[in-house]
Amino acid sequence: ESVVIRTYYQGMESLAWLDSQGQMLRQETPMGWTLARCTAEEALAIRPGSASAADLITALAVPCRGVSGNLTGAQSLTVRLKGASVDTQALASARQTIAGLDGGDLRLILAAQAEPRRTAPIGVFPESARPWLASIAAVPADHPVLRRKAQAILGAETNAWAAARLLNQWVHGNLVQEPTVSLPAALDVLERGAGDCNEHTILFVALARAAGIPARFHAGLVYAALPGRPGAFYYHAWPSVFVGEWVEMDPTHGLDRVGASHLAVTE
Repeated sequence: ESVVIRTYYQGMESLAWLDSQGQMLRQETPMGWTLARCTAEEALAIRPGSASAADLITALAVPCRGVSGNLTGAQSLTVRLKGASVDTQALASARQTIAGLDGGDLRLILAAQAEPRRTAPIGVFPESARPWLASIAAVPADHPVLRRKAQAILGAETNAWAAARLLNQWVHGNLVQEPTVSLPAALDVLERGAGDCNEHTILFVALARAAGIPARFHAGLVYAALPGRPGAFYYHAWPSVFVGEWVEMDPTHGLDRVGASHLAVTE
């Protein structure tokens, strides 16, 4: 038996199942992940027989066939998703084209993010982009600490695309990259100065919004061929910003524009 607690705070909702001792049995997080309590042995046996079963990041990677080496610089990539229970409409975007179903498998054409064809001054955006300036619990964009930091990074820059690139470079250069098991909050990340892709992304989004640039959070997969391991798609997060049009960036990897191997699953 358990007690289920629903928490809704500043646009972020979570569900938690607690037993009579107050231990967390299950949690649905605002970032879309579902966590379930288990032993360390059960967690490390997710993929039995794997040569790297002790490495959860590798064990949870999505294996792929038909790719050799890295995909750096690739402008287009066609992937076939097998056994994936996903909302096909959520996968469609300016960068991702649904190519159809093939024997029950979903074919998707991914394109590298192009240079924006038009840019705008900071503060100039359509009304549809306004929600992506909002302050929420993990992204308090109106907090004076974040506003001062954004101003210090941007100086007198007024072009949204140039400003977004400055923020992207600053986050990449000033956060130490290390695996982190947490639900990040921008102020904590700024103070600690370290984290993985979630921390890089949420700090970038907070700084961009604090500067008046609409920004949103993407979660999905990115292809990587790590030394001594087969190439696979690893879970990843990155932001996009409205600078006259929406542009996807990657502060974790220091990319002003994401490549074709970034597969966004949710926003």
